Amino acid sequence: MKFLQYTVLAIWGVFAMNLTVSAQQIPTMDFFHGQECPHCQNQRKWLPTLRAAYPDIVINEYEVWHDTENQALWAARLAEIGETPSGVPSNVIGDTLVTGFSPERILAAMEATYGPPAVDVATIEATEAEESKGLDLILILIVLGGIGLAGGIAFLGKKS
Repeated sequence: MKFLQYTVLAIWGVFAMNLTVSAQQIPTMDFFHGQECPHCQNQRKWLPTLRAAYPDIVINEYEVWHDTENQALWAARLAEIGETPSGVPSNVIGDTLVTGFSPERILAAMEATYGPPAVDVATIEATEAEESKGLDLILILIVLGGIGLAGGIAFLGKKS
């Protein structure tokens, strides 16, 4: 009977260790980009959204159009997963390659590899849109204030 108890405990211990290791996997993405690439620049602007969705993410960025060492690293990294470089941005998430800037495909690869995001991306984007509206209003008020000030100075200048 004790043998059975120890066997069950041992199996449970191995299972618990596997859960701990899986839970500690840090989300990682290798982002290979070109300096002048407009799609890469758009992805760069979107990366804060990805970081908000996966707060522990490590994003390794490599410029590959002008840096020959990074070009070799790009080719080697893609060879590891059975791919070859074909364009930028190239995003390697686990063993998945996402070529081109596609938030939907990047998020799908992240979820398949690391699980669901900590925060829903739609919520992040809605919050960013609201913050942007607030900033837009502030900028409009500053511009209008500046116009009013310039008009007042011009008006006072004519009276003199």
